[in-house]
Amino acid sequence: MGRALLHEDRHGRAGGRSPDLATFHLSRLAGIGAGRILDPINLDLLAEVGLKAADFSPPIWQRAHLDGVLYAIPLDAHPMVLYYNTDICEKAGLLGEDGKLRPTTGVDELIAALTKAKEAMGGKPPLTMDALGLGTVGPWRVWWTLYSQSGGALLTPDNTAIAIDDAKALDALRLMQRLGTEGLCDPRTDYGASVAKFTNGEAAFLWNGDWETTGLKERGTPFSMTRFPNVFGTGAAQADCHAFVLPHQRSRDPEIERATYRFIAYLVKNSADWAVAGHVPAYLPALEEPDYLALHPQSEYRSVITEVALDPQVWFTGSASRLWIEFGGAFSPVLSGERSPEDGLAAAKAALDRLMTAPNPFPAEERS
Repeated sequence: MGRALLHEDRHGRAGGRSPDLATFHLSRLAGIGAGRILDPINLDLLAEVGLKAADFSPPIWQRAHLDGVLYAIPLDAHPMVLYYNTDICEKAGLLGEDGKLRPTTGVDELIAALTKAKEAMGGKPPLTMDALGLGTVGPWRVWWTLYSQSGGALLTPDNTAIAIDDAKALDALRLMQRLGTEGLCDPRTDYGASVAKFTNGEAAFLWNGDWETTGLKERGTPFSMTRFPNVFGTGAAQADCHAFVLPHQRSRDPEIERATYRFIAYLVKNSADWAVAGHVPAYLPALEEPDYLALHPQSEYRSVITEVALDPQVWFTGSASRLWIEFGGAFSPVLSGERSPEDGLAAAKAALDRLMTAPNPFPAEERS
């Protein structure tokens, strides 16, 4: 390994060349100029370092391709999960004999569990989430989770037309509004406030990505984690993934290129170390390693890795994308009851229509 993964001249400067390796969110692959800004993965070198498709989560591995070409090597997934305060949930009678939260299935069981937690908290909203604020994306992440659980799609398989199932979309939005208007969730919290409430024991549950794990442990919050509840038929959960990519270069030094692939393989095969911070390894063998299984609560939600609900592969989707912000803004007032689910869905569809007709900065015919 002992060589830097940047091309340098004899004075130690980068020499105007792009780096040999980068990481990014997999959901942004279609909008980052694959084939122009990124180079394809060398399948021969990938095999040489012992990485193969069968060792990765199928939906994530599939999403690492664009137009049938592999452009990324997945490292992890960071899905929506359910954080729960073990003290409050024990008081509410929601824990099993093993000390873990009893899973719920369907709307009625979810509402019943939230109601018990609310009673144990003296009538305070038991659930907190990123619900409002400038550029909020929390409502999108919750809606996409619930809607995906029922098998709903955003676009047609070829990503050329809107394919939202209004009935399924409204089921998810009506549940979100019910949580807010019935006092089961506080719809007035932004991201920071939602995490603070859970951290300080002012909420029994937090719906969020898995990355708050380390901070909660450091602050001594009595908590554990599990998969996002199965509300509408499956365990799907909104997620994005970190992945390794190769910034475009006109030519690659064969020795450095091989070192790059060895480095990627080392990180992927040892991704249980990375999982300490909460993310789920996309490399399936890592999920069975004793060191990973010993991580609690990080290993408690690992089975979601094959049910991740990823964004459609179009240029305007992905982490912090225009799509997330537009849908978050459309659905935030639905949570608080200020906008009907029907109006929220109409606003989201209008935003999606605008995005669909906007020019793609990296049209397919320009990719080489």
